[in-house]
Amino acid sequence: MDKSAIELTLEHLKGQVDRIAGAVLGDPSDPSKPGHGVRLDRIEQRNKLLSKAALGVYSICFAIIVSLVLGHITG
Repeated sequence: MDKSAIELTLEHLKGQVDRIAGAVLGDPSDPSKPGHGVRLDRIEQRNKLLSKAALGVYSICFAIIVSLVLGHITG
């Protein structure tokens, strides 16, 4: 390989590494382009919220079923 081919290959590889680093780390100057760590944290926070909401729905359903059963037993 001659020097220019090696330089082209290195430039190509540098571009790929920069693109991967941008995806992993995000772009600090552009908040609309978060990195994978920020996205993962957002997904984890959303799952926590959904778990709490599901627990609330299950609790309400359980309370309704218990009240219906008790109403049927005593009524």
